[in-house]
Amino acid sequence: MDIDKKFEGAKAILDAYIESHKMRHTPEREIVLKVVLNTTGHHTADEIQALTPDNYKINRATVYTTLDLFAEVGLVYCHPMLKGAALYENAYKVEPHSHYICTDCREIHDLYDTSITNVAMQAKTPRFTKERSSTYIFGVCTKCRAKKARWEKARQKLAMLSAAASELGKAK
Repeated sequence: MDIDKKFEGAKAILDAYIESHKMRHTPEREIVLKVVLNTTGHHTADEIQALTPDNYKINRATVYTTLDLFAEVGLVYCHPMLKGAALYENAYKVEPHSHYICTDCREIHDLYDTSITNVAMQAKTPRFTKERSSTYIFGVCTKCRAKKARWEKARQKLAMLSAAASELGKAK
């Protein structure tokens, strides 16, 4: 999709929400919207602020409140992370999806497996209308698992060397 068309479509949704809630239209919101639409992946509010053009000085609080507004409107997904800042990702014209997250390095990846979403949306939820679902699968990525294995191997080697040195000290 052409970025200008994408921006106009997302802006129309934002404008309708702003007007219906009697809010002000601000250039800062438009700049943050352009940044979000031009990024892929998952970013903190500070990273999004850093991606704004240098000629626009948008303060941190404005970026946070703007991203909260976008999440409310449905233009971004907000991922509250354990022990860290929330991550935001473009939601405009993006299929709802699940995520898997490494508990060591905190890297987050998209998982487009509709079976997870289908099960969640078919679950019985009395007196509750489902709008969308989001699933997070936590575990350890292969890079971190390999790093742990190297550390464990080095720790065992050090323990063996320490035991050997201790035995040599006793023999004297």
